[in-house]
Amino acid sequence: MNYVDRSTGEMVFELVRATARKVNLVLGLGQEQLRRLPMRLEKGRWIARLVLQPGWVFYSFEVDGRLKGDTEAGRLRFKDGSRGSLAMVPVPLRSA
Repeated sequence: MNYVDRSTGEMVFELVRATARKVNLVLGLGQEQLRRLPMRLEKGRWIARLVLQPGWVFYSFEVDGRLKGDTEAGRLRFKDGSRGSLAMVPVPLRSA
């Protein structure tokens, strides 16, 4: 699952996988290389928070070394055969 924390403006990625020992968020940002970011276990959920530029971002969860798409956000298959998901990073709201 992914959503925007309106109080901080951060994108939050969450995965419920209580039995996992290690989870990374794997981001594919346009032409840039894939980035692996460690996720923290908080109250039974693996969580990553980060500020991203507005637009689309491809992502996967790497659970104990295996890539998994986000079943709550829908899954895509990439050219290399791996699975991932797509998130829309909105333009920040400005208060008047």
